[in-house]
Amino acid sequence: MRTVKKTEKMQFVKEGETGKKLQTPAASILDRAQSSEMVVDLKRRLVFPSVAQTKQNPDMVIWSAKDNCLVMVELTVPWESRCEEAMERKTTKYADTNKR
Repeated sequence: MRTVKKTEKMQFVKEGETGKKLQTPAASILDRAQSSEMVVDLKRRLVFPSVAQTKQNPDMVIWSAKDNCLVMVELTVPWESRCEEAMERKTTKYADTNKR
């Protein structure tokens, strides 16, 4: 996960006044979702027909139909020397899903 840090100047407010409310930018796709659901693979195939049709079987799915947002999580625990191979394999596995 990518962390976004933004340094802003501190704005002081005089007694009795109200400060401006700053809007912080979304750090991830999940920050933008208003309502989301999550399901986890517990030895059965995940079903989420209202969002997407796929033959893939991710370990976890987080989605928001309202915001038209879908996040599929694939857990991988490779040996340290094979991390890049595992990443390539998982990226290729879900390549056709990204195009939808």
